[in-house]
Amino acid sequence: MGLEKDIAKFNELNTQVVGISTDSIYAQQAFAKQILVRSFPLASDFKHQVAEAYGVLHPNGHTERATVIVDKAGKVRWTQQVPLTQQRDLNEMLVELRRIEGQGLSAKHRPE
Repeated sequence: MGLEKDIAKFNELNTQVVGISTDSIYAQQAFAKQILVRSFPLASDFKHQVAEAYGVLHPNGHTERATVIVDKAGKVRWTQQVPLTQQRDLNEMLVELRRIEGQGLSAKHRPE
């Protein structure tokens, strides 16, 4: 999984990665073991409360691969959804995190 492989890049940007799925906790545990997730927590949103709160739950009760960047104040700063058949573009997430950080959080990773 790309996030696991590149977790250091996210940590450098003072980012807490959390994987949330509408699968059951048992499915999450199996998934974590299968792809060796060790660097960030996985959470089950089996009742779809989180997906609904962030506006990524479809009327059919399913979600796609959604990425939501929430700042320390709890404000949603960026969202992206891609089909389950696609992988997330981690570089795009990192660019967006750097852009958000460049808006006053730190000069260390400001885009050029």
